[in-house]
Amino acid sequence: MNFSQEGKALRDFEEFDDLLDIVGGYGKYQKRLLYGVFCPIFFFLSLNTNSPIFYLAVPDHWCHVDNPVSIAPPLWKNFNIPM
Repeated sequence: MNFSQEGKALRDFEEFDDLLDIVGGYGKYQKRLLYGVFCPIFFFLSLNTNSPIFYLAVPDHWCHVDNPVSIAPPLWKNFNIPM
């Protein structure tokens, strides 16, 4: 298993980048794969992951009703809002 290029055996490479330069580096195929496949996947995956933030949030909201009798709002909510 002594594949050599420029007098250096593959097992003698210090870093992965050295091997990547021999193989071809960042070429057309890698760009097409990144921009054509991975970017759309990560875009839709992030939408799917963050969607519970929008559909599970329950705002603290109640409709404004004119109160003819002066009752405190928390007491009025307990009487009129179903649990």
